[in-house]
Amino acid sequence: MASRAARVRGGDRSERSVRRLREIGKAYVLFAVREPGLFATAFAGTVERAGDQPGPYELLSAALDEMVECGTLSPDRREGAEVACWSAVHGFAVLHIDGPLEDVPARERDRQLEVMLDALQAGLG
Repeated sequence: MASRAARVRGGDRSERSVRRLREIGKAYVLFAVREPGLFATAFAGTVERAGDQPGPYELLSAALDEMVECGTLSPDRREGAEVACWSAVHGFAVLHIDGPLEDVPARERDRQLEVMLDALQAGLG
């Protein structure tokens, strides 16, 4: 998630902040569908992080804070935005790992992910 967010370059800061948030969401889903066992393990109990790398929640919070700083997310919409974003990508991932969408081909899943991220972005305002 961190490396995908860090690779976002070009455009103005506002555009980059939105693209970073989207890349974090895409990376979350791709990890989940490529490594379903590790994904399940991450939610099976308390997982300790090694080193000083920020965890997924911290990355998400930082991306949302950046959006507020550059004006792409209103401060009054910021509170609780982590839960909305995380819930959306987590639910999407679970539906595609072992839910009713598990047989959807990767290309279609990626298209659906873009649609879901568009809706999430619109919801954030």
